[in-house]
Amino acid sequence: MLDGSSDRSVSNSMRDVHGGLVLQMRDQFGEIHLHQQRPDETVPLPPVHEWPRCGDTAPETVGVHPTRQSEGLPPLPPYVLRETDRELRARVRDAKRGGFVLVTGPSSVGKTRAAFEAVRAELPRHTFLAPAENADLSGLPALAGTRRLRSGLVLWLDDLNRYLSRDSVNLSLLNRLIEARVTVVATINNKALKAQFDRVDGTSDTVRLLRAADPLPIGQVWTADEVDRVSEAKDERLEAALTAQEGSPRVAEYLVAGPQVLRDWRVAREPGDDGHPRGYALVAAALDLRKTGLWRPLSRELLEELHHLYLREDTDPEPLEEAWRWVSELRYGVARLLVPDDTGPGLWDPYYYLLETAHRFDEEEIPEQVWEAAEGRLREVTDRISYGMRAVAHDRKEYCVRALRPLPVDELVRAAVIAGRRGHTDMTRLAFDLALDIDAGTAHYYVALHYWDEGPTDENIGILRRSAEHGNLDGMSMLALYLFLRKRYEEARPWFLRAAEGGDDRAMTLAALYAEREKDPDEAEKWYRAAAEAGGAWQMHELGIHLLRHGDRGEAVGRLGEASANGYALATWALAELMFQDGDHDEAERLRQSVPETERAELIVEIAEVLGPIMYFHERWDDAERLWRAAAEATPDQPGPRVSLGWFLHMRERHQEAIAEVRGLALKGDEEAMLLLSSCLEHTDSRFMGRGWSNLWFRSRYKRYYRRVRLHVICACAAFLVPEAMLLGALTSQDTNPARTPLLVAGLAVFLVVLTVPYLLRRGGFFLPRPVATLAAVGTSIVCLAPALILGPEAGAWLLLAVPVIPFGLRAMSEHLIVDLGPVDGEEEEEKEKDTSPSE
Repeated sequence: MLDGSSDRSVSNSMRDVHGGLVLQMRDQFGEIHLHQQRPDETVPLPPVHEWPRCGDTAPETVGVHPTRQSEGLPPLPPYVLRETDRELRARVRDAKRGGFVLVTGPSSVGKTRAAFEAVRAELPRHTFLAPAENADLSGLPALAGTRRLRSGLVLWLDDLNRYLSRDSVNLSLLNRLIEARVTVVATINNKALKAQFDRVDGTSDTVRLLRAADPLPIGQVWTADEVDRVSEAKDERLEAALTAQEGSPRVAEYLVAGPQVLRDWRVAREPGDDGHPRGYALVAAALDLRKTGLWRPLSRELLEELHHLYLREDTDPEPLEEAWRWVSELRYGVARLLVPDDTGPGLWDPYYYLLETAHRFDEEEIPEQVWEAAEGRLREVTDRISYGMRAVAHDRKEYCVRALRPLPVDELVRAAVIAGRRGHTDMTRLAFDLALDIDAGTAHYYVALHYWDEGPTDENIGILRRSAEHGNLDGMSMLALYLFLRKRYEEARPWFLRAAEGGDDRAMTLAALYAEREKDPDEAEKWYRAAAEAGGAWQMHELGIHLLRHGDRGEAVGRLGEASANGYALATWALAELMFQDGDHDEAERLRQSVPETERAELIVEIAEVLGPIMYFHERWDDAERLWRAAAEATPDQPGPRVSLGWFLHMRERHQEAIAEVRGLALKGDEEAMLLLSSCLEHTDSRFMGRGWSNLWFRSRYKRYYRRVRLHVICACAAFLVPEAMLLGALTSQDTNPARTPLLVAGLAVFLVVLTVPYLLRRGGFFLPRPVATLAAVGTSIVCLAPALILGPEAGAWLLLAVPVIPFGLRAMSEHLIVDLGPVDGEEEEEKEKDTSPSE
């Protein structure tokens, strides 16, 4: 015990699980005493006033195994609830006034931590006693009844088999403790529990004690819900446990047994009683192979070939077979230094905890022979990418280049992108340089393609443009598609024409769409036919739709039939619709039934969008309406098909039907429904309502521009209100006739009421007709002129300063009665443009 005296004496005592040897030591200036404690000797309990409360006890002081320490983190990671914790805590709660709770499970499964957390959560004010295994507990029942322990007592027996082997606990004592209202909480691992049953007959006190407890087992493999809770804990040690164990996570095993296995391996390097230099070398070779990025199972021959690199010259290692026995033996009931791989005999994997922690303590360079051995066993592209990243991380770029050189351009670019996303910028440059040496155009195209998910940024478009400039057809086609979708048609035209002339079927389709936009059906048909010949079912379908649009129904049916035969579902549904229109309902039904039911709703909508306008153009009104109604009914939760049906009804001058279809969508804020509703109302007796819905649509659709209009209106109103208010205030203060003051105040009040009532009405959802708005403007003008008429020429001169802005302010307010006088809280200042992906 460190007492601060001049001899700086230090005493320490250690007991193994069998008791016996006690070692007391002082430093080099002191003395060393050895004495042997008799196995049957008991020790008294510490004074009662030294016993802590459960809520004040730290888990690491009661037998919870330590985990890997990390700077800035507490000694133990946060506790994660297990599936059995609900029942465990209920048992502890039930034993609050006397009872026995026994927790079992494999070694290093988290029994002690789970039991302790249950005690701390349910009985925080109970006194806590964790006695030595040879403590004299015979007087504890009497102590439990004393005043000092009246809040309750928890007797903590971690590793119960230690107490049973010394007879510190027996059935008679347990019954007396329970009668004294003591809560007894114990843990025991499965192996020790089985040994107790095997050692004695079924009628012994020990067996009856264990059976009476109804042991609660703790599972070794964590469930999916438990793993989710581990992920939410945000502790790097828990995250490492999950990362290292895929498929069958054993988090507690990793945290508890891992440090002990690591210690066993590290001390084995030195010869001696605990030394296994050759076993250490076999494990070290396996770890270094893993650190090169080689994640395949390791053969015994490879490890034996390389392990000599890790043997010291001055050591006399154990025989090879003994080394293999040592590295493969089960430790702490759960772990091996080298684990047999399930994929085949003679294959091994290093223990995952060693993999995760090896880089933290091993600063030695990986030998060149290990790099070369790993390089010779790279088979898949992913092997080479992983190997390359590890080589760059260890500043061995030459090995990275050798691993990547056999890859084609697209895989080199893939390697560059993966490395870049993981922070290995040096490997990104190496892989991209190799790709450029092979084919610059293709390399730029694949770079752009890989980064396209992040959005068509200026940098990405620049890379795509460089690909096109190097003559890559895919780059030209993709660049043209990007520009086309953004309506930059003339800029896209040279690129899709070059790509189309080079045989790219996507570019041919773009050329056909451009020709249709230019109203050149012959040119469009030429490119559609070329695309159909060069491409597949989709291009054949596009040709069929083009022919149908321009009246060649016969050939259109044939082309759609070819696309349908090649498995293009949209063409099948289009063909079914044409068969139905021609009266062949049986064939139409057969075609529809050939399409999976899960795809039908989406196809109904797509066909309505494709064939609906064509049927309308050819004045097949019934067919067009049937298509749009079917789409609206197939997708009741989507507004688009119902709005399309509404537009059809509106164009057919069936305005009330259209209003009925879209009113609900407009009230929910759908912009297209608002616009359609305003147009329908403009064609009915509710024209002023139509004007209001038009304004609402304008505000919703063009928020950025609307704010600019609103700013002008506010400025105009301010320019109108401020001079008028100043004039009225000034005249009121200067007027010597008290009889006129109420008139001036009334004039100002009426002016403000007339000004704000329309705004308040609009905020409440009511719209003022144009005549009323005009009357309000005239009335406001009269009220504004009233002070001048009453107070004479001087007032009129002042008022003339505000007259130039009055008409604009009133006009703006009457035309934009729904204007808000300030931005809504939380509303974005700018509406972001939505980029359309080429895949759309």
